[in-house]
Amino acid sequence: MEDISSDNVYNRIKWDLKYKYLAHLPEYLQNKLETSGISEKDTDKIEEEKTYDKQIDENINKDDTWELVTMLGGHSGWIRTVKVDPVYGQWIASGSADASIKIWSLLPNDEGHHLKTTLNGHTMSVRDIAISDRHPYMFSCSEDKTVKCWDLEHKSIIRDYHGHLSGVYTVCIHPTLDLIMTAGRDSVVRVWDIRTKRSVMTLTGHKNSINKVLSSPVDPQVISCSNDNTIKLWDLVSGGKQYKTLTVHSKSVRDICLNPSEFSFASCSTNQVFSWKLPEGLLLSNFSKNRDIGLVNTLSCSYDGTLFGGCDNGEMLFYDYKSGKLKTSFYGEKVKGILSGETGILSSTFNKKGDILITGEMDKFVKIWSKNKS
Repeated sequence: MEDISSDNVYNRIKWDLKYKYLAHLPEYLQNKLETSGISEKDTDKIEEEKTYDKQIDENINKDDTWELVTMLGGHSGWIRTVKVDPVYGQWIASGSADASIKIWSLLPNDEGHHLKTTLNGHTMSVRDIAISDRHPYMFSCSEDKTVKCWDLEHKSIIRDYHGHLSGVYTVCIHPTLDLIMTAGRDSVVRVWDIRTKRSVMTLTGHKNSINKVLSSPVDPQVISCSNDNTIKLWDLVSGGKQYKTLTVHSKSVRDICLNPSEFSFASCSTNQVFSWKLPEGLLLSNFSKNRDIGLVNTLSCSYDGTLFGGCDNGEMLFYDYKSGKLKTSFYGEKVKGILSGETGILSSTFNKKGDILITGEMDKFVKIWSKNKS
């Protein structure tokens, strides 16, 4: 597989991992934090804060279409997570209910094959993967209660992180510090020192399983969503205190994703997709206000402002992030012999350019979709 450990990448940023070196909130954001306290239900204030461009509808290209170009088979269980190499964008990692991780080349080799290697080490379903853009590491978490660090050069496990009391559903890497965050069925977020394997913080407050955790370089440095219907924003600088709890969702919050081009994020649950402004946690848009969309399992946002939602019934939703308008929707390719209850989309990710979408699905296939502009 490609070498992602060049000196320029590996040595770009090195941090002392002691708590006192955690990134602090910039002064201009600190002032906002101290003067906020605005409720997400204060619609007047929401409208005042939004930078909605009335001409955005004219810029939505309704001729954009997505075409299935490749189906990658080999897993024997549901595909719970898919991630793209963040450095070169040339390979994909997938984690499955079959307890394995597979590394695929985005383009086939001379023999027409995409599979590069299979990584075994977990004993139960692999629920999430995070790939570092600063070190030659990949992190995985599983229902076997463990978190593992993989050396991508040698394709081997070099560290295990133990501490969760039940299945671990989500893992993310801090964008500037040598920290990872994990969470799962035990309802707590754990913050780990990557190298020492020490749990440096435990964030408590959720009352049910945590489905996703994200990390930002400035506060709130951790965002989590849960089956308790809430999203929590956490302040690492204060030692892991809850910064704010968002309670707009009426059912389990299945996924959250950061917008890579602005300081905001999106969230999804049954019949609900919202976007939120950071750091205040103000509601920006309700993407699902005009139609029933069913259970949305996964969200991904591209740099060009496309928000993708993958549904439990196999429907694929493509929104314009800025306006909240639905650009297009369709049902994904159904694999022959697959039961009707196994058409759901469980995971997704865009490449950096935003013209390739990868989905992981209940039918045990990783699917690569290409954007075609008329």
